[in-house]
Amino acid sequence: DIVEKIEHEMADKFIPGLAAALVIGDEVVWADGFGWANIDDERPVLADTPFMLASISKTVTGTAMMQAMESGSFDLESEVAPLLPFPLDNPRVDDEVIRVKHLVTHTSGIADNWWIWEEDGADLYSEGDSPVPLGDFLENYLVDGGDYYFANKNFHDVQPGESWRYGNVATALGGYLLESTTGIPLDDHSDAQIFDKLGMNNTGWHLEDHDPAAVAMPYTRKAGEAVAIGHYGYPDYPDGQLRSTVVDLGLFAASFLGGGELHGTRILSEDSVASMFTPPLPAFDDQGVFWFTGTMRDHTYWGHSGGDQGVQTDLKIFPESGFAIVVLMNTDNAVAWTGLMHVEREMIKKAELLLAE
Repeated sequence: DIVEKIEHEMADKFIPGLAAALVIGDEVVWADGFGWANIDDERPVLADTPFMLASISKTVTGTAMMQAMESGSFDLESEVAPLLPFPLDNPRVDDEVIRVKHLVTHTSGIADNWWIWEEDGADLYSEGDSPVPLGDFLENYLVDGGDYYFANKNFHDVQPGESWRYGNVATALGGYLLESTTGIPLDDHSDAQIFDKLGMNNTGWHLEDHDPAAVAMPYTRKAGEAVAIGHYGYPDYPDGQLRSTVVDLGLFAASFLGGGELHGTRILSEDSVASMFTPPLPAFDDQGVFWFTGTMRDHTYWGHSGGDQGVQTDLKIFPESGFAIVVLMNTDNAVAWTGLMHVEREMIKKAELLLAE
């Protein structure tokens, strides 16, 4: 039983709050919340409680980018530098050509210099939404002379496409291509072309899009106690700052199960969905357009997990089997991930039973 498994894992793995949803075909057939969205306020997690998603956000950035590709703004083979209002050059290699396909597969050579997000660096984690615009951050990170520019730390010594190195800044740059090619920022585009169309009414890129009191509080674990981190943001928001509910993410997943269409509303062509679930670089055959592929209980999935301060999340879509699962947690304690995986296996068993009826 899913509920019994969730309650056991939450108690066993010190998980303050958890929400989960199961999608079959074009319907969210089950969604529920467990534990506390805010311990001090004794506010329970509900099915419509927004959680910080961390890197699941990349799948929405990729969807928006694919929509821009459909409209002809760029394609996977496009060179990135000519699309930007500032220069792009990896100072550690010569004659490199960074293409869009490199940004969406973590092979661009752009590195994440975590020091600048830390308190002794530039301290780019902010209370609430970041005051630094996405484009300003990227220019200051990628262009020599910028406030966040460190040649040997912001770039890898590799040619694009040679080496897989997970990249948040590269993802943020991919999201920024919307603004630099269409004049429409990623957040505004997402609202109009993804969230509104799918009825994702509790989803937004910024804390200001939500009632902060309704958002699940992120928690870390210290000395055996759950410690609230607070609601935070950062300028490179396309790589991880989306907040959403399991119900809304279920609708998003259902649109992919429907080949880009949900309940008569299309957000992507079938070809675009297939492209997102196809490795752009054959050498990295488990990596699609941000989505990763794998198997659970002999079912092939395309999915993405997320982890940041006080949150761990996962979204898996099983296109061939016709179902999807979502699990969101407001904790970053390491053992919680094991609990999440146990819950997912129970959800897959439930999906198997429903599909066999």
